[in-house]
Amino acid sequence: MARWRPAFLAHVAPGRGAARDFVLGTRVITQEGKLLRFGGEVMKNVAGYDLSRMMAGAQGTLGVLTDISFKVLPIPNATHSLRLSLNLSDALNKLAELGRQPLPITAAAWYNGELFLRLEGGKVLSVRPRLD
Repeated sequence: MARWRPAFLAHVAPGRGAARDFVLGTRVITQEGKLLRFGGEVMKNVAGYDLSRMMAGAQGTLGVLTDISFKVLPIPNATHSLRLSLNLSDALNKLAELGRQPLPITAAAWYNGELFLRLEGGKVLSVRPRLD
């Protein structure tokens, strides 16, 4: 049975994106007292402006958010983090090389001469990257 968590919990799942990226729909009370509804409660592709994300990104300056629908993601069963000492050029080459492999890379960052990678997936990460 899969466990679920709100996808917007950045402090629990860093690297997942901003909270507004996980907003599906909102209900807002404007300064005129009007109740407005934007978006929906399910994932779908819609053309036009994404006002739900705009309202979340405005942090309450455009109206009071009274109801917010978020998408949720399953919690991965396994997580593995790697830290490699590489200069920027070698790190970019390594990322390009790893990007051609079927690896569940969910985050990558280069900072101060080190490449940080996060891999997440099922109970056992069946593919082990060759990092040498």
